[in-house]
Amino acid sequence: MPGTRGTYRRVLLKLSGEVFGGAKG
Repeated sequence: MPGTRGTYRRVLLKLSGEVFGGAKG
């Protein structure tokens, strides 16, 4: 399921970006 896997990866990247972005300010 490349589609599902790709979407999951994008979600993780988005969440990580928000977390790290917020932490760094």
